[in-house]
Amino acid sequence: MLNKDDGWGNIAYDRITEEAIEDMKLEPEVMRELITKYDVISVKGRRYPRVKIEGKLMDVYHEYGMAPFQHREDLDITLRILKEKYPEYAQTADEYMSSGSAHECNMFIMKKEIYYQYCAWLFDILFEAEKQIDTTWYSEEEYRIMGYLAERLCGIYYEYLKKSSRESGHVNFRKLCSRIRHRRQFWNRSIRKVCRSYCRPMISSHHISTS
Repeated sequence: MLNKDDGWGNIAYDRITEEAIEDMKLEPEVMRELITKYDVISVKGRRYPRVKIEGKLMDVYHEYGMAPFQHREDLDITLRILKEKYPEYAQTADEYMSSGSAHECNMFIMKKEIYYQYCAWLFDILFEAEKQIDTTWYSEEEYRIMGYLAERLCGIYYEYLKKSSRESGHVNFRKLCSRIRHRRQFWNRSIRKVCRSYCRPMISSHHISTS
C-alpha cells in the first residue's frame, strides 16, 4: 500500500472530459492500483503535425516561440543553464528538443523521493533563468514564462529518467492519454478520492491544492 506521503503529483489544465476519464480509466479503484504500481505516471507525448518550421519538421525546440507570448531566446537561456549546471542532461536535452513529441501540461504523479529530486533540479534551473531573462516589458501571458519553460524541462527530466531506468531498472513508468476537459469534475470524481488516502497531488492552476 502507498502511504499518503509517498506519492506526489501535478495536474495543470482547466478541463478534463468524460471521454478522457474513461480512456485513462480514472476511477478510484483503478487509480489506486496504478498509483501503487508505478513510480512515475505521466501523460503520453503529444505528436506535432508534420509541418516544416524554419526548413525542418516541427520539433519541441522550434514549436516554442510560435505563440506570440513565448520567446525562443528565453528557452535558449534556460537550456544553456541546464547544460552548465547538469551537463549529464545535455544529450537528453538535445534529443528531446529535436523530437516531434512533447510531454506537455506539467501533469504527473511521482513517488515522493523522485518528486523531491525533480523539484530540486527544476527550480535550481528556473531560479537562475529568472535572474537572466529580462521580463520587464512582458505582458501577463508572457510573464507566465516559468510555467512554459517548466513544461519543456519536465519533458527533458522525464526522458532522462526513462533512459536511466532502462539501464538500472529502478523506476517503473506508466503513460496515460492527455485529452483534458472539465478538470474540477475529474478532480472530484477520481483523483481526490484516491489521493486523500494515498498521495498528495498539487494542481498548478493557482487555486486547487491539497496538503
